[in-house]
Amino acid sequence: MQVKVIPLDVSARLNELRALPPGWLEGGGAPPPGEGLDRLAAAFQTHFPDELPSPYLYPTETGGIQAEWQIGAVDVSLEIDLRAHAAHWHTLSMQTNQADSHDLDLNAEESWRWLASAIRRLAGGAA
Repeated sequence: MQVKVIPLDVSARLNELRALPPGWLEGGGAPPPGEGLDRLAAAFQTHFPDELPSPYLYPTETGGIQAEWQIGAVDVSLEIDLRAHAAHWHTLSMQTNQADSHDLDLNAEESWRWLASAIRRLAGGAA
């Protein structure tokens, strides 16, 4: 039997996270704000190229979003603060144990260009 791989859909996943109630994490955990989810979905749609690998998206305890990519031997995470519309990028190479981090202003187009370029560079090196 062949398994069909469905591409990750950022907008659909963000929409799922909209349904989280207060206390979703063992009685704690703030739900992500709807306006922040809308802004993030629109920003991904506008600024993140379709040909790049989409991230897995998870809620954070503080009402933010954690975007994660596994690209070759590199773990990538982007912790997104929906209220500030800012993010913290972190990578860790499982081969070399080398880490990198970078702060992003998600209101700035140059931050989205930087993000796309970083993902493209990692994905190109993973082949």
